[in-house]
Amino acid sequence: MTQILSSAGYHGEGRLGRKGSSNQLNRIPTEMPSLLMFSCGWKHNIFITTEHRVFVCGDNGDGQLGPEQQSCLVPTESTKLSILHPIWSSCGDKITALLSEDGRVYACGVGWGVGPVELTAPSEVVYIACGVSTICGIGVNGEFYVWSNHAVEAVQLACDAQFCDCAAGNFQTFGLSTTGVLYVTGRSKSCGQGRKWSSTELVPVLSLSGIVIRRIFAYCNHSVAVDEEGRVYVCGSNNYGQLGLGDIRKANTFQHVSIFDDHPIIAASLGDTFTAFITENLELYTCGDGDEYRLCNTTIGKVKVPAPADAAIGKSIMWISCGCSHMIIAENLEEVPQHPGRQHFGLDGTTRRKRRKLPFRNITDMVSSINKPVCIDVSDLGTIWTGFLNGDIVESKENGICTVVGTTSRGLVIKKNTEENVLVDLKDLKRVFETLIIKSRPGCEFVTMKSRGGFSLPIDVSPSSCEVFGFCPGDRVKHPLLGEATVEGVFGACLWFKFDDETGITTALVSDVSYLHKWLKIISGGNGRQVEYLTINNHVVPIEKSPCNVLKDFNLEVGDLVDSEKGICEIIGCFRHFAIVRDATTYAISEVFPSSLLLLRRESSTPVIVERLALNGFSVEIDVSCKPDDLFKPFDRVITSRGHATLCGKNNGKWWLQTDDALSLGGGIGFTSDSNSFKLVRRICSDANLNGLSVSTNDFKDLPVYPDDVVIIDKGKYRVEGIKNGKIQCKSLAEGKIKDRDFLPVELDNISIIFRADLPASRIYHSKTGNGLNLSVSMRDFVGRRFIADDIIETPFGVGLVVGIADSNLGIHLNSEQGVSFFTPQAIYDNSLFKLIQRRAIVSMMNR
Repeated sequence: MTQILSSAGYHGEGRLGRKGSSNQLNRIPTEMPSLLMFSCGWKHNIFITTEHRVFVCGDNGDGQLGPEQQSCLVPTESTKLSILHPIWSSCGDKITALLSEDGRVYACGVGWGVGPVELTAPSEVVYIACGVSTICGIGVNGEFYVWSNHAVEAVQLACDAQFCDCAAGNFQTFGLSTTGVLYVTGRSKSCGQGRKWSSTELVPVLSLSGIVIRRIFAYCNHSVAVDEEGRVYVCGSNNYGQLGLGDIRKANTFQHVSIFDDHPIIAASLGDTFTAFITENLELYTCGDGDEYRLCNTTIGKVKVPAPADAAIGKSIMWISCGCSHMIIAENLEEVPQHPGRQHFGLDGTTRRKRRKLPFRNITDMVSSINKPVCIDVSDLGTIWTGFLNGDIVESKENGICTVVGTTSRGLVIKKNTEENVLVDLKDLKRVFETLIIKSRPGCEFVTMKSRGGFSLPIDVSPSSCEVFGFCPGDRVKHPLLGEATVEGVFGACLWFKFDDETGITTALVSDVSYLHKWLKIISGGNGRQVEYLTINNHVVPIEKSPCNVLKDFNLEVGDLVDSEKGICEIIGCFRHFAIVRDATTYAISEVFPSSLLLLRRESSTPVIVERLALNGFSVEIDVSCKPDDLFKPFDRVITSRGHATLCGKNNGKWWLQTDDALSLGGGIGFTSDSNSFKLVRRICSDANLNGLSVSTNDFKDLPVYPDDVVIIDKGKYRVEGIKNGKIQCKSLAEGKIKDRDFLPVELDNISIIFRADLPASRIYHSKTGNGLNLSVSMRDFVGRRFIADDIIETPFGVGLVVGIADSNLGIHLNSEQGVSFFTPQAIYDNSLFKLIQRRAIVSMMNR
């Protein structure tokens, strides 16, 4: 398929790349070689082909298109820029930055002139991004460079983090570390650090603390962060709806845009007053100022909540770039452009958003024996049914060593001597497999086996290939009708096995995993692995308990206590490329990506080192290992001289802990040497007995409470201390005659939880109209919110009680009103309007 470029928005100065006056979404007719990527500035555009040629169009009044060209209406090649051999470009308002294949940075435009001027840095550069008038870059070792005020020499910003991505706008400059921590320097609300914030140093973004960020985008006065699951967070100006947060005017901290929870984002681009997003399904969503049709809609109104761009519905959008008031979109590129910074540090394969393999990806080329160019499908899907893949090294009896290119309607195409494409007829598959032998494929091992039909097939016997189906080479399986068999490997995207009474191998000719496990039950694991059948998502599947190499690749083991997006869990095994976890509270079993898990605790006799963010903004290494008889363990809930806290791990004999007070402000962990003052109040997924009183969540299974919960029972306010002799001991927190009590489990039917640390919890609270509202009272949802559940605070409307949180909005019961009132995070961050009077749910230094 031929690549298609289309543009929409303000059409002046040739920025749309096409003649005519239409500003609605229309195709750019100029044909260019296959594009690698492109970028847009205020009134100009830069296109880079896969052969590293550069095409330009738009305004060149300040030299932003480089030498040779005057302003041009349609994409025109710039030979002066092409000789730089660029792999990436970025545009500011009136500047252009190019990153060459050998790690050099070049600039042209305001301050630098037509150039191109080579910018210097202490090391090679692997990624660049432009703000309105500045350029930032990432060094080969993760350094952060900035070229501002039209400088030629880079300024390296001091920070211990290793960076892989960067972005800049008008007043904000972001750096994203390889561990997913977002840093910022600058000023204004677009930094996401709160009202009237400014800093000349790179510091972590507190409102995204604990969230693993995968990409950062910025321009002008707003910013967009995308986490590893494709969720979106925004901050800055929202005067035109460009943040997608509805009617609010601005966001001083990063706010979650929930609509993308069901439409994960792989890329975004920002204009002056609008934003565009590409979803995982290659759909285009836009929001903000719709003037001049810049949102790729058929109307020009504002869009305050991201919605599909109706003029682009049905198109598979693979790349976008926004100028100040226009947008260019691309379809049918050879592949979705890959971020060179993330590629350099090997990060694209470490999260769920791996490089997208498109169902069909075509090239046009000559093939011997065919007298005209033909369309060759080079995608995995187009070739795998043949048993071969694009890039396989094969040995042909007729042509020697060749490389598989793809398929056509007439057969398989292989390249001979890197010059001539040769067609292999697939009508006689037996002859194909006899005359074309796979010699190598990355990460795979092949053994030739005979099928029941007498075909000699190259079977991939590598464990990683069988792992996709939840099996392993050597697994002994049993079919209810056909008897026992041995799993051999993978061929043609199907699992192959050999029944005991057969001479050749066979396959089910399906790749549906649930179907395979319905009919093939593992009776003994291959390669010494142990499995246990459990129900996940209504399917009974074999969970690998050992050796679990999938987990080891991410420094995880069975039995680890981990934090996932679903809550605190214990790893119980793996299945396919997923970790299988059991929820610490609901005991529900689910599958999650290992890369999304944060290790909290492991029983081990050797140190287990992880990195966490400290209070000073730097990462610190801590040991999260423990022994069964340790007095305190990582992730224990304790009361310390600094108040309530959760232990995180040790370093040099000192405990590092996360206090609730610091967490409410979005702060990191701190250390203490005074472990003698610790009082253990809760332990998750491990036994903990204090003179007969259990504070382990294991003994609270099927109960509505956990140790250290703050609850209301029979109009009395208590803290749950533990369970002893079948009774839940509770300490009274209420003033007056209410005393400590022991409750039987049957007496907890009408309990209301008003605060819980680390674990999910909610309560029902009445609205102003008397309706019951479900509010979270878990500390997990109050991170960075300044206040926590059960705080008494001063507001502009009088004294109020924090009763919970819903949709990121703080629920406060004002003394002067009935029911709960909600306040946005932006309002809460104003220290002059909202102040803490008393923190009641925990032991807190804020009360001193």
